[in-house]
Amino acid sequence: MSMQVAQPDGKIVTVASTDTEITVARQHPDGSPDTYFGVDGTITTVIGDGARAAGIAWQPDGRLVAAASTDTEFAIIRYNIDGSRDRGFGSEGVARKSVGKGCVATDIEIEPDGSLLVTGMNTVSEVVARFSDSGQPR
Repeated sequence: MSMQVAQPDGKIVTVASTDTEITVARQHPDGSPDTYFGVDGTITTVIGDGARAAGIAWQPDGRLVAAASTDTEFAIIRYNIDGSRDRGFGSEGVARKSVGKGCVATDIEIEPDGSLLVTGMNTVSEVVARFSDSGQPR
């Protein structure tokens, strides 16, 4: 699964997933890689079995948050402006919350107070997981 979103400055951010990883890539409006971001415009984060990309959002300070899910958890990865993981967020840049078997995250929202909401479902019902701005599950 992959999705693309345009940043406010016109750069294009793509988030994609493989079986265990989330990859975020950033390109200039002309399609060339933004080599300032990650390594040659790309950064990959291992989050676990059943990794699925779900959404991207920008925090007011310019950091990027990507929502994803594994087989049993919702996850948020926070990246600094240069594409490095924000190691002060969650655990080494990744916040997780167990939400049950068969979960699939579908979106991420930033609340006015800075909290992060990941929406989705598990095998039983719809699920909303809330995280603090520092990546702690609430």
